[in-house]
Amino acid sequence: MGWSKGYRRHRADFYLPNERPKRLWLRSLEPEARPRLRARELPAPYRAALVAAPSGQLPIKAPQMISLLQLLSHAPAPRDTNTHYRIGPVLTLIAMARLAGRREIAAIARFATTLTQRQRHRLGLPLKKGTRNFHKVPGYDVFYQVLTRMNPETFATLLSTWPCRQAGQLPQALALDGKMIRDQIGLLTLAQHEDGAPQAGHGL
Repeated sequence: MGWSKGYRRHRADFYLPNERPKRLWLRSLEPEARPRLRARELPAPYRAALVAAPSGQLPIKAPQMISLLQLLSHAPAPRDTNTHYRIGPVLTLIAMARLAGRREIAAIARFATTLTQRQRHRLGLPLKKGTRNFHKVPGYDVFYQVLTRMNPETFATLLSTWPCRQAGQLPQALALDGKMIRDQIGLLTLAQHEDGAPQAGHGL
């Protein structure tokens, strides 16, 4: 398939160059896999595996979105030019897209387009020229420039302070823990992330 770009993952959605590209090989497990994957629609037997992408439903409520915007507006802007979109709204869109499960830059850009005009107004996004109430959203290039030029440590440190301010208002985080006893008895436990209180367990 060719060579990779030579990047390594750094945190959830950031990559750093490591100057060690890898050659990629793929082996088809089914003779007709390629034409089926390239078809406009998957054959009926395979459609059950499709997962619908989330639409414009926000993973947080409006007050939390404003709180997140106020926090991220203090982040240093990594762009010297093309600052039509302020750093606060751009980073807020990135954070919300990540909370909604979007991982790639293209998916983040698509998430931004699903926001309603009212949501865009709350984020302070600019109006389209010649309109009174149509707010534009950043495109792929804007998100790419911000994510590739900013310091990931700065963004992560700033963002990590926000959940503490929203204690009791965000969905509770749960951790999944597994243990094996003498390679024969397994135990899975679902517990609260903060205090370790068990919520459910299952023996194997």
